[in-house]
Amino acid sequence: MMLIDTYDLDIFTPPYEPGAERYSTIARLTIDISEALPYLNATLRGAVYHQAANALTWKKSGHNMEVIS
Repeated sequence: MMLIDTYDLDIFTPPYEPGAERYSTIARLTIDISEALPYLNATLRGAVYHQAANALTWKKSGHNMEVIS
């Protein structure tokens, strides 16, 4: 059983860098995954779980990643 079946994906250049050769991405999930965040925190190297904000942050290949539920 997969937790995430569908999502919406927005890809855009950062608004503070017009014409940049890099992109920002936001994936909007169709379900609440807040109960999975502590488990992701335990398995993702360098992850930080912010329980009060229902958020998880980490770096992957030099990119900042964040999940907010």
